This record gives sequence, C-alpha cells and structure tokens, in this order.
Amino acid sequence: TNVIYIDELQTMPDILLPVNNSKATLHIFNEEKDTVITSLSSIAQTYEVSIDVVTLINQWQRVDVRSKKYGNISKFISAAKKLMPKKLIAASNIIDYIIDVLSRENKTVSFAESCTGGLLTYYFVKRNGASKILNGSLITYSNSLKENWLGVKNDTLEKNGAVSSEVVYEMSDGVMNVSESDYSISVSGIAGDMGGSVEKPAGTIYLSVRTKDTSKEVRLQLDGDRNYVQEISVLFAIKILILMDKDVFFK
Repeated sequence: TNVIYIDELQTMPDILLPVNNSKATLHIFNEEKDTVITSLSSIAQTYEVSIDVVTLINQWQRVDVRSKKYGNISKFISAAKKLMPKKLIAASNIIDYIIDVLSRENKTVSFAESCTGGLLTYYFVKRNGASKILNGSLITYSNSLKENWLGVKNDTLEKNGAVSSEVVYEMSDGVMNVSESDYSISVSGIAGDMGGSVEKPAGTIYLSVRTKDTSKEVRLQLDGDRNYVQEISVLFAIKILILMDKDVFFK
C-alpha cells in the first residue's frame, strides 16, 4: 500500500501512474467541467490524446493530458487555446506559472492574510523563484494589526466587522501601499470549525484582489473543516488574481 499526501495544485507522482513520457497539464478558467469535457473531447480524438478533467474549485478545471501512441499534445494544446481564448493555461504547476509570468513582466505581488494565517504566502514561497515576484506578506490576525500595519480604519472595523468586504478592500489597499506591489491579495474570514454567527457563519470568507487600477471583492461561503476552508480560500484567491489581469496571464 502506498500512502501519499498531495494538495490541490500538485499532480500524482509518476511512480503511481502508467509510464508515459508525453503528458501535459492544462488549467481552464470560467468553464464548468461538463463544458470542458464536451469541448475538448473531439479535439482530443483528433490529435490522439486522452484527457482527465478534475474540478479544483468552481469554474477552475485541471485537465491532465496524455498522448496515445501517435498523439500530438502540442497541436492539441494549440487547438484548445483557440477554442477557449483567455481561459486556458498550460502549466504543470499554476504557482510556477504565475512566478514565471510576473518575473518576465517585472511585476510583484504582496499579501495580507488573516484567517489563512500565511497559507497563501506558503503556496508561493515553497516554489523556486518566489523571491523574484513576492515583495512580502503581512499576517494581521488581530484588528489592532489590521489598523496599525495596514491602515484599516477603526470605523470600518466597528461598522462592518473584520470579516467583511469593506475590511478586505482596505487590507488589500494597505498592503499595496506599504509594498508598492503591482498586485495585492487580502483575505479575512471565519475558517471554523467554531465561531461565526447567523449573518456570518463558519466558512464565511472575504477576498480582495487588487491591481494598480482596480480591485475585486468576493464573498465565499464554504462548507468543510478548518483546513479545507483555508485551502479553498487560497485557490479562489489565486484564481481571481489570474482573471484580474487576463492580458498578462493569458498571453
């Protein structure tokens, strides 16, 4: 019996899979699983490859592609990109891809984390090259640090609570101002398994992703244990970052 631990952004080790030197991984955004399967199946048949589609989070599909005996993966990927413009990224690891893209563009990113406690930062710093694009991260678990480190207004916290769209908006603004990064991500929520209220039960998460020109705030309502909520929150943050600047990430 082989027991392994992998997270959502890792692929199964080759030792546990059939040996095949021709493979690729695609990440497709803003599409449901059934749509991806329907759209890619005919192309896969044309270029003699097999596909396996896995939903990471809502409208983020990972497609594992393997070549058959006479398959052509590169032509399959080219055809798939034409079919799904500004939706498909070919990369075995999406964090490595983000690091490579932002490095080429000379752009940086910074984070302000509360309920995820540095997990978003860890997803990046465990990959080679993170220092090229990551300016830093602030873990502001308490309201006082949200105020003192990030400049979140006391009135905003008093009126809306730390778990709110208004607070993560000011958190992402604060960390961008401190770091002078091109992008920033902030997260605040109730990871569970306890806590929360009727209005904001456990699993309530707010995210803010910011560029120099705009920001996007999202509320998530997740159902799972503490680790699950934290992991899924990080994946949503990564997805929003990619979709916030399609001209950069979908070249």
